[in-house]
Amino acid sequence: MRLACRTPLNIKGKMLGGDKPLICVPLVAKDKEEILRLARDISAHSPDLIELRIDYWDFLEDVSETIEVISILRRELPSLPFILTCRDHKEGGVKEVDLRVKEEIYIKAIENRLVDLVDIELSMGVHFIERIKRKARENGVFIILSYHDFNRPLSEDEIFAKIFQEVYHGADIAKVGSMPQTYDDVLALLNATLRARKMFPDIPLITVAMGELGVFTRLVGFAWGSDLTFAMVSEASAPGQVSLPVLSEVFKVFNSLALWKGGGREVAPSQSIAA
Repeated sequence: MRLACRTPLNIKGKMLGGDKPLICVPLVAKDKEEILRLARDISAHSPDLIELRIDYWDFLEDVSETIEVISILRRELPSLPFILTCRDHKEGGVKEVDLRVKEEIYIKAIENRLVDLVDIELSMGVHFIERIKRKARENGVFIILSYHDFNRPLSEDEIFAKIFQEVYHGADIAKVGSMPQTYDDVLALLNATLRARKMFPDIPLITVAMGELGVFTRLVGFAWGSDLTFAMVSEASAPGQVSLPVLSEVFKVFNSLALWKGGGREVAPSQSIAA
């Protein structure tokens, strides 16, 4: 049975870390018209969450315009949870963004409660993380601390260490993405996820092996303790993403087999850091 988080997060009625893994679709578009059109298309497929990948937006440096577009999306899709992500170019972002611009957008989006979660790379450093986290706590927004390596596979110990650091720095959700080169690398990610789930039973986790070899983790990572997976409607935001219709059908099969939702679940036991 699914190894679930002991204390799921309720995000607009979606239980992140609950019996059922959630599906998030990244909104990958460049101009305002395309962003709004694609948001409506994605919404029609009924994902659990949308990730606003604003590093794709060609007007991102215009902070007022960026906040206005996020505001429009919020008005048009009021009940759909949003993850705000300006992915660092070293971790898969499409362009280099001035850190001051990124921080200003995050703070304004949080203060106006336009988003429900904000993704911050662990590499942004403790001071950046603390400033955003403080604003998020004040406004009921959850923090995803993340780490991605597109260049090489991470070992099981490296993946676990990154999750440990994310939890240490106050993540509401810990996320790691690795680029496998062998099936052993895929297994390393799954094993690290299971270790982290047992060590940190109260923190929702998102782990994914990217690329063709990593597709398997997007389908069954929930069984090792990952609480959310990413799917695409049009363009993928990372290699290996499965289309939302296909992933939804796969999850329907899993649901029919009682792998979650009434089929019982194994709840991660509490463990101390010293364990």
